[in-house]
Amino acid sequence: MKRCSNCGTKNKPDANYCNHCGTELDGGIQQSSSGGTEVWGEDEMGTQVWVKEEEGVTVEPPDDPNDANAWNRKGEEYYEKWEQDKAIKCYNKAIDLDPECERIWYNKGIAYKRKGEWDKAIRCFDRATSLDPEYTKAWCKKGIAYRKKEEYNEAIRCYDRATDLNPEYVLAWNSKGICHERKGEYDEAFRCFDRVTDLDPEYPWAQRNKRKCKQR
Repeated sequence: MKRCSNCGTKNKPDANYCNHCGTELDGGIQQSSSGGTEVWGEDEMGTQVWVKEEEGVTVEPPDDPNDANAWNRKGEEYYEKWEQDKAIKCYNKAIDLDPECERIWYNKGIAYKRKGEWDKAIRCFDRATSLDPEYTKAWCKKGIAYRKKEEYNEAIRCYDRATDLNPEYVLAWNSKGICHERKGEYDEAFRCFDRVTDLDPEYPWAQRNKRKCKQR
């Protein structure tokens, strides 16, 4: 892919002039700041797509391929279709264009979380919370990723931050309770589950979890 030095537009590898401003182009393949080499390719219908060569993942670019928000929205569309690799591909493009947007890093994190790639998810949530230390959902999702890795102390630390920011965050309280239960800290777990039922009496499994703690 050739990037125009004048306007920043990304053009086909064989282009001699920018299709946006007409500036003569230098040669070269674009190295993505999120990792990997990207080139223009075509899908089976002949539609132009960005290809991340080492992954073999193709996506249809948005109408404005220089707009980070457009790539983020495209990633969200793939995420809703459970096409996680394509979603991550789009989020990588969005991050290349706007690396300081915490929402994009969060979205990339939940895509990795859905794939069960916990370490990669944590790194994305770390970036999101460093950009916005009050990003409550990112703290909670980071806690869930640590819990899946059975790193319960780190998970609890994340849930504590989430509930400090939002004392009525039911998912964070319930997840924190699960961590305490896994550690054998049944009194702490009961208090968390009790908080869950105070906030949402119909929350699934909360009453059962409280009974389990009482029986210990």
